[in-house]
Amino acid sequence: DVHIKVTRRTEYGDRYKLFIIKKDTFNENYSLKDYGINVVDQEGRMTIDTLKWNSLAKKSGIETGDVISEFKIENLDRPNKAIIYPFSLVTFLFFGYLNYRRKKI
Repeated sequence: DVHIKVTRRTEYGDRYKLFIIKKDTFNENYSLKDYGINVVDQEGRMTIDTLKWNSLAKKSGIETGDVISEFKIENLDRPNKAIIYPFSLVTFLFFGYLNYRRKKI
């Protein structure tokens, strides 16, 4: 997954939004241009300049003028948490039980 945190400047102050792009959205490599975003550097900040019409970025709610405050790409090769966490818990309990039953010297 790709997490994009943006800051949107409004008349009421800064608003913060998080946009998550699922890993199955793209066939191969991820690119902001493929998502429909054109980014420029304004005063040291990554600012969204233009959006492609009818792109995934526009459909998700990203607007021109949004400032990208954080951009994080998660490791796509990492195993699913729904599988790893229960397996780890069972392993932890098993070895904890074996340690509990071990005879003291």
